[in-house]
Amino acid sequence: MKRTEKETKVNEIQNVLLQASSAVFLDYRGLNVEQITILRNKLREVSVDFQVVKNTLTKRASDGTKYSGIGEFLKGPTAAAISKGDPVAGFKIIDEFTRTNPNLKFKIAVIDGKTINQQQMMTLADLPSREVLLGRLLGTMQAPVAALVRVLAGNLTGLLNVLNGIKESKAS
Repeated sequence: MKRTEKETKVNEIQNVLLQASSAVFLDYRGLNVEQITILRNKLREVSVDFQVVKNTLTKRASDGTKYSGIGEFLKGPTAAAISKGDPVAGFKIIDEFTRTNPNLKFKIAVIDGKTINQQQMMTLADLPSREVLLGRLLGTMQAPVAALVRVLAGNLTGLLNVLNGIKESKAS
């Protein structure tokens, strides 16, 4: 690769990293083309780009960005799963894929500028989706109001029952 091509590629990688909400760097040794294609397709479904990267160019592209801490982990064959949308969506797919394909090895991940290890990534992958968490939060916020409505309705129902009882006793 010529110097100008390398500079162009470094700029492209840097632009992709700057726009990303998260990135996972993996060692893909031991995976065949079919397995990588399956992983790539699963990641593509959740808008995560999976590509093989050159370590030296990626190190240069990461310098001076929120990804500057990844350089020491980029050794050997490296692939990157880069998400521009939901930062945890790729983590879930990768975690699921590594359970059935142990040859895919974790190197380092970055989410919103913070490097995380494999255990932290797996913890994030086990969390429910953003929509589910928002639904739970909304349910938690509505619970006290719903309980108050039930209590107030219970008092009114009791009052109506007492009044109906008085009405029936006077009628008979």
